[in-house]
Amino acid sequence: MEILVNLAAHTLHQETQARALAQQRAEAATLIDVGQDLSTSLNLDEVLQRVVRQAARLMRAKVCSLMLVDAHHTTLRLRATYGASQTYTQRPPLSVEESLVGDVVHRGEPLAVLDVREHPQYQFLEMARQEGLCSLLSVPLRMHTRVLGVLNVYTAERRRFPPAEVEFLSALAAQSAIAIEHARLYQAMIESQERLRQSERLAAMGSTAAALADEIRSPLQAMKLLLYAMQQDCPPQSPLRMETDVLQQELDRLSLLVEQCLEVARPRPPTFTAQKLHEIMEDAFLVISAEAQRRGIVLRKHWSPTLPALQIDGAQMKQVFLNVLINALQAMESGGAIDVSIEADATTITTTVQDQGAGIPEAVLGQLFTPFLSTKPQGTGLGLAISHGITEGHGGSIRVASQLGVGTSVTIVLPLSTPVPYS
Repeated sequence: MEILVNLAAHTLHQETQARALAQQRAEAATLIDVGQDLSTSLNLDEVLQRVVRQAARLMRAKVCSLMLVDAHHTTLRLRATYGASQTYTQRPPLSVEESLVGDVVHRGEPLAVLDVREHPQYQFLEMARQEGLCSLLSVPLRMHTRVLGVLNVYTAERRRFPPAEVEFLSALAAQSAIAIEHARLYQAMIESQERLRQSERLAAMGSTAAALADEIRSPLQAMKLLLYAMQQDCPPQSPLRMETDVLQQELDRLSLLVEQCLEVARPRPPTFTAQKLHEIMEDAFLVISAEAQRRGIVLRKHWSPTLPALQIDGAQMKQVFLNVLINALQAMESGGAIDVSIEADATTITTTVQDQGAGIPEAVLGQLFTPFLSTKPQGTGLGLAISHGITEGHGGSIRVASQLGVGTSVTIVLPLSTPVPYS
């Protein structure tokens, strides 16, 4: 009898081992398939979306989200979701220091919560109740010794995640981190090549523009002097005086174009002084407020009056803000609102101007900083090129995102520390 019991126990043990081995093989095969799926794209947004889709499917989750840490390792930003509502996707970024999943970044270890609706450190309790989110498993997206972000899966019911599931999601996250890093490197390479091509184009066009502007200056000045003499001989209400006034306006416009050409070709080095960016933006608002009111456009401010000062050339940055704001005004023919936000972190200060205009075609979007490229009938195509040069002279960057029928967003990032002046 005892022999039969031992034999049955041994058989059961062998069957258990066989099932565990089959499960391991199935998981390994799944990870290989997922890895192949992730490696077929080098587009970062597409890779992130594939990661959350695969994680939600494999973990039988209600919602899956992927958050990446910023360059300063202080903030977690939502980059991709699967199964989430608009309420979830619009939630604000999380502090790495103060959030529940931020602890996953700090420790580099998985975190399981039986019910986030009862956890005191979970920051979106009301949203979790409304969305029906219950158990959470959050694992780090680790690349060697660096943690790129976190991968989160939520269930609709209470679930205690067994060690095998935690290990499986961690393996998936490790695989995903490699795919994310490859996509990032590829994107950085493409952007670097584009910046190099753009710099070469700008240098060539700048030299041509400078030479042309210098040649135009002398005859233009002569025409302005002759026109002035003609105006002195014409009675104010005569038809000829009306025609000379039109000529005056066109010569003034041509003079402005010449000066803008020279500004692109030979930009003035910035003079850095400690100033507050939001105060410069207030000055720019005063300049355009009358035109905004005439067009039925509301200017909305989103910034704190306690923002830190930074080393900038106030006149140059005011020119950048005016260029961007005027573009936004001209893009909105039916009124609306322009939202301007200014935010600071430990090392940078970011200004975002969002309009509700018609948007910019994708074919034009990649060439916006090229001199003389304009979609406006009376535009010179130099405003953004000048703004780009000024921003780079401050050690910062400017980028434009747009969606047809929705609007355009211009983001200007400047360092809080004094940049090295360019020659």
